[in-house]
Amino acid sequence: MMVSVVENGTGRNAQINGYTVGGKTGTAQSAPDRPDHGWFIGFALDKNGTPISAVCVELEQAGSGGSAEAAKIAGRIMRAVIADPGSR
Repeated sequence: MMVSVVENGTGRNAQINGYTVGGKTGTAQSAPDRPDHGWFIGFALDKNGTPISAVCVELEQAGSGGSAEAAKIAGRIMRAVIADPGSR
């Protein structure tokens, strides 16, 4: 289900070519007079199914579109881990 969120749903910004990426976006209420928080939690697997990275990004008071932006940032973090295997 989490892979489907990244391939077909709200987590598309976290996609990485050649890797299986799964995740979940979400919104959490802040306060009545403040924008909602946006978040994304996800993982990346290599072509053999070996775990490469897991990440959670939370953007406080990001407002509308915050979870999509969190997915984009998570994708960038996972790409950086893939690019530098010595950092794992």
